[in-house]
Amino acid sequence: MRSRKSDIPELARHFLKKYTDKYSRPELSFSEQTLQKLENYAWPGNVRELQHSIEKAVILSESPVLQPSDFVFRSGEATLTGRYEGTLEEMER
Repeated sequence: MRSRKSDIPELARHFLKKYTDKYSRPELSFSEQTLQKLENYAWPGNVRELQHSIEKAVILSESPVLQPSDFVFRSGEATLTGRYEGTLEEMER
């Protein structure tokens, strides 16, 4: 993904659609700043990390527009706001 940053917004929208459907949250969208933040991140976990980050944001977001603060990445920028440190499966339970 590092070499194809221009694909990140399209992938992000794909995963957003997938998880808004799965969790019945069709009103969600990304702010332009959020898409920029996603494009600027190095994505050491590659597409899977992007997918999981978006799924967590969909689950935890209380706003109809996902903001940069909904995503906190590793190395000073981690995977999502919120204080939950467990796995996605634990969170879903």
